[in-house]
Amino acid sequence: MRTLALLLCGTVLSGCSLFGSDFEIDFEVEVLDVRTVQEPGGAVVVCEVVVTATATGQDGELGTFGESDWILRRRTDGSVYLGETRSAAAMAFFFGADKIGAGESIRSAIIENRADTEFDWEFVFFYRKPGGSRGDQALTITCA
Repeated sequence: MRTLALLLCGTVLSGCSLFGSDFEIDFEVEVLDVRTVQEPGGAVVVCEVVVTATATGQDGELGTFGESDWILRRRTDGSVYLGETRSAAAMAFFFGADKIGAGESIRSAIIENRADTEFDWEFVFFYRKPGGSRGDQALTITCA
């Protein structure tokens, strides 16, 4: 039976996979600027980044940007300064699109966060693959 399924996939359905799509989105975060500014409450570290999303898979496949979890940890002791979830709509706003096609790269607008000290910014990016299965990728950058 498995041989028949493989034969059908190979001859009838181009790009067929018994285990679902091989579609993936690879995220890269680039630190553009880290600076300390004086505000009425004291010094604040400002970190600006851009995110590049690159999709791989079969021609014509589309993935959908999902939400993203962000955690800021103080570099001095690892404590959490801020934890938040940005919605799929917010991520679509940053990327200027809610979907990305296989073979395509999209660079986000500048994204900024602030903390009372130097911090590590942890990201978990979520997305939907063609067919609806969920993918994710975790990254951490340093804002120091």
